[in-house]
Amino acid sequence: MIKLNCEIDKAGIKKPNMKAVQGITQEAMIMKGDDAVYKTSVFKKPENMAIISASHVERKATGIEIATDDIRKAKAEIESAFNDILILSDKTDDHLAKYITEIRQFRMAMTMECRSLITSMQDVRKFFLEDTFDDEMGRVERFVSLCKELRALKENGTLDAVSDTIIKLTVRAQP
Repeated sequence: MIKLNCEIDKAGIKKPNMKAVQGITQEAMIMKGDDAVYKTSVFKKPENMAIISASHVERKATGIEIATDDIRKAKAEIESAFNDILILSDKTDDHLAKYITEIRQFRMAMTMECRSLITSMQDVRKFFLEDTFDDEMGRVERFVSLCKELRALKENGTLDAVSDTIIKLTVRAQP
């Protein structure tokens, strides 16, 4: 077994001479294809594995404690955020259901209105494109001219006189 010269640091911890450690280790790499995925130092002989630096272990333990504390803090933050999200989702679920119902009703009303408008537009288009368009327009023109004649008869009093005469004849004819 190789004995290392140890030095005592200010905290009273024995530290092995790192040059001696370097002499009993070799570099090892885990490869994936042509790329080194992990690179570390390993002991050249299995019996040299017993030589471990106390400060090295202590540094690792301190690093693990720090990482553990950071993980606990992160977990607490995640739990807090999750609880906040749950509270918000409870409040918003009722509102979302109401808004979804309103949007569905609006969509159905718009769909019905659009169908009605499209049907009316199709009827108007059909009216103008049919073969009977000229006949129908002739009827409308005759109706408009008849209305104008009735207005003229009313203005000069002829329509009122004829109406009064019809009413008097009807009253006399009844037993």
